[in-house]
Amino acid sequence: MKTFMVYGLLAIAAFATSCKTAQMQEKRIAEKEEMVAVVEDGQLSPAQTAAPTREVSFTSEDQEFEISTGEPIRIKYDNIDVNNNRLHAEEVPAADGTTRTILRWVPVRMNDTLTIHKLGARHTWLNPQVLPVIVLPDNIDKEEQIIITPLYNYENRRVGFEIRYGNHNDPEAFPPGSSRYKAVQETRQRLNAVQGGK
Repeated sequence: MKTFMVYGLLAIAAFATSCKTAQMQEKRIAEKEEMVAVVEDGQLSPAQTAAPTREVSFTSEDQEFEISTGEPIRIKYDNIDVNNNRLHAEEVPAADGTTRTILRWVPVRMNDTLTIHKLGARHTWLNPQVLPVIVLPDNIDKEEQIIITPLYNYENRRVGFEIRYGNHNDPEAFPPGSSRYKAVQETRQRLNAVQGGK
């Protein structure tokens, strides 16, 4: 049986959130929210840029858009239950034999799983409330840590988590979202200090 350790510094809030997966989440209907995201290596992640090249707008959970890999996109969403759905990019076959990348909202289910196949694997989960069940196959490369980092958009709102299999002492172990995570925490600390000084 595989054993693993969750990196404690970033996992406290994430682990507490995962405890809620025993029941459906209370609805939170987004009102005119947005994020900038990009698909790279098959993963949809918040983009580290405020200058997208395209914009799509979701006003219902059954909409979908075709997007391009590597293209920063401003994703606007309104009237979406963001606690019980997640943004997902999926490659689907096209009529000409190629593949298309489709962006859509999919329901979050209590039995959703995420399988980590190799050391250094990095996955993005774009739901702010619920974490998937993480599965490690018996033939995984080696025993390491599962590092969970909250991801934030440019409005400092948590939009999901990045899940990585590796060693937190490795400088490359911190995913792109970690710099945003740290920046948000520093901003909150400054605001708390100002408010506490009044």
